[in-house]
Amino acid sequence: MKSLSFKTKTYRKYAPFLFKSYGMLSRLSILLGQYKNISHKQLQEIKWDRFLSRMFLKESNILKGEEFKDFDHITTKGDIAYILGCGASINELSDKNWSQIKENYSIGVNYFYNHHFSPDIHIVELGKSSEAFRLIESKLINNSTRHNESVLVHIRHLLQNQNSLEPNNASRIKFYSPLVLKSREEKFIESYLKRHFLDNNHPLIHHASNLDCAIHFACKLGYKDIRLLGVDLGNSDYFWNQQDDEEGIYSGVREAVRRDYEIAQWNQNITKIHASADRKITEKLNCLDIVTYINLIDRVVLKPNGIKLSVCNEQSLLSDYIATSSIES
Repeated sequence: MKSLSFKTKTYRKYAPFLFKSYGMLSRLSILLGQYKNISHKQLQEIKWDRFLSRMFLKESNILKGEEFKDFDHITTKGDIAYILGCGASINELSDKNWSQIKENYSIGVNYFYNHHFSPDIHIVELGKSSEAFRLIESKLINNSTRHNESVLVHIRHLLQNQNSLEPNNASRIKFYSPLVLKSREEKFIESYLKRHFLDNNHPLIHHASNLDCAIHFACKLGYKDIRLLGVDLGNSDYFWNQQDDEEGIYSGVREAVRRDYEIAQWNQNITKIHASADRKITEKLNCLDIVTYINLIDRVVLKPNGIKLSVCNEQSLLSDYIATSSIES
């Protein structure tokens, strides 16, 4: 973890008292019936994490970027938000499909910036390898041909990493700092999501994967039709593995992902279930697997509020739990 500028002597004096006050507020909230299936200690930890998520953004200038502040300043288009993952199934899309996506709003997740398609915005949770940092600099942040693509980067992953981004222009990077909802208790998570997921004043909620932040982001933009592409999860294959690459276009992302997996000590066999859907891994991380979590969001928040979440790949692990749809309107 990088040293944090907000952890001053003053902070170290008031922080313990603030944490205790969150405990008292949590007890009161539960007594008033604002939450169900949640202990005051769990709620206290969440309130504390929400406070820290705001404080982390104070490090934006030091990390050579700017704080992402306002959804109202984002220009949306079309009635559909497409969330673009890196699964190999995305190679099956036709030129007509990409034209349809371009007419609507699109969000590229993590390493999607290695694809030829330019989404409206990238939401990136950087890998732990130095290769991941250098790759996003050369391919996206400092690439003059892609200056129209907005770039949002998860600030916690930078603070927890000794590597740093080196943008040519600090305004190129906007940092987001989500609340990290750590628990494997579904009733507790359900209670919190029901109260806060669609609250415009609440930060993005991160749980099992950056995919969940992308879905939340689309909801905050007001989209009622959110479609997932390249979200396969049944294997760990990516679109760049399926490409003929005589010119070495994808050599950088292949090496970055290899190193990310090596550092995380994850199985690099592409036939194995994706790490975010692997319960053996998510149990160690104290979170639900991504399939269970997205199903939970869809069931307790999205469907009851008229938001349609669907996956466009019928072979996706999600297809047994959420709606499937075509890419076209």
